[in-house]
Amino acid sequence: MNVFYLGTSSKQENEWIFHRTLKSGKLQCLACPRHCQLSDNEIGWCGARINKNGGINPRTYGLISSLAVDPIEKKPLYHFLPGTGILSIGSTGCNMGCLHCQNHSISMSRSISSLRKMMPEELVQVAL
Repeated sequence: MNVFYLGTSSKQENEWIFHRTLKSGKLQCLACPRHCQLSDNEIGWCGARINKNGGINPRTYGLISSLAVDPIEKKPLYHFLPGTGILSIGSTGCNMGCLHCQNHSISMSRSISSLRKMMPEELVQVAL
């Protein structure tokens, strides 16, 4: 069993190498307790990871579905700086599958064609 840890590799700057290769040849994603076993080009249950080019890769890295400034009281930080705003960023993909999820249409969407490209460096600038 070869287990790799979250990080980057020299193959691709944003390649995600947190997986192991199974005897069947499939890759097992170790990002969450679901431990999806993915064949080549198969998307994980969460919709955010794919077995591509011999590795588990993020499908949504640098892609966002929403960006807004929300009242801080809307978040679990409601006692922190009451009356201020907080930058909320979202994307597709979730490993939970809650029965009455209010974000189901976003979190469980498998389409990434409508997502906006925004790299982490750009998000930092927006936040500042």
